[in-house]
Amino acid sequence: MWAWTKDYETSKIDTVSSDIRMEIFRRQEGTADHAPPPRVAQKSFLRDSIDWVQGYWGKLLIENAAKHWRVKFLVDALSAMKSPVQTVWVKCEPGAPHKAGYSPKYNTVWFCTNCVWTPWSFNRTLQHEMLHAFDFARAKIDPCNCEHIACAELRAYNLSGQCSQWATLFEDPSLYTNTVAEAQSNKKMRCLSHKTIASLRDNMACQGNGQAEAATSRVFERCVADTFPFTHQPERDSTNRENRQIHNRWRE
Repeated sequence: MWAWTKDYETSKIDTVSSDIRMEIFRRQEGTADHAPPPRVAQKSFLRDSIDWVQGYWGKLLIENAAKHWRVKFLVDALSAMKSPVQTVWVKCEPGAPHKAGYSPKYNTVWFCTNCVWTPWSFNRTLQHEMLHAFDFARAKIDPCNCEHIACAELRAYNLSGQCSQWATLFEDPSLYTNTVAEAQSNKKMRCLSHKTIASLRDNMACQGNGQAEAATSRVFERCVADTFPFTHQPERDSTNRENRQIHNRWRE
């Protein structure tokens, strides 16, 4: 999702937790573009309590995700590229079109603290945005080049597991209705096409005249096959996971 195109230039850091690299971003009150209504700006015990619960839940989500081997792998890969990414929480406006995004300007992955997150969806989304950060460190990506965007989105959706069997268990494949998705052979590939094209349509440079579909079709096979920094497709990559058979033999 190319929600990073809206860089939060009016945001400021309130608190920083260095042990989990989590920062809480809040927009400056009173700015022309993001002035909150008076009712929201008023302090109240209920609002403070909700903010505390949301912040604490965010901290737990980060701590849980940090234990996942894919997240650890991406953290190491970004460190090796000398581009460690920061993870921050922002308070999003009601009805915001995106719950998370990556800002290349600040090299920061952000999440909406006032949105509902499950550990599973948060984990996959974090990996998705970290893969964007890795691609920006790895190559010169032009935000106005639809093929660059399509490739980055295909890689992020594929390698984060957002189109895996479990992630799409309750999704109806008949909803993947664009022409690129309909031409794919299985549910995962249709999901990758569908979500990538939906992301491209959010970008002003790729709207209209079938640009999103054409760009996705041109780069689909090459970018789905590109699993770097992983060695295999995510559902087949066991390099960094514990091998239960070997573990059981050692216990014997």
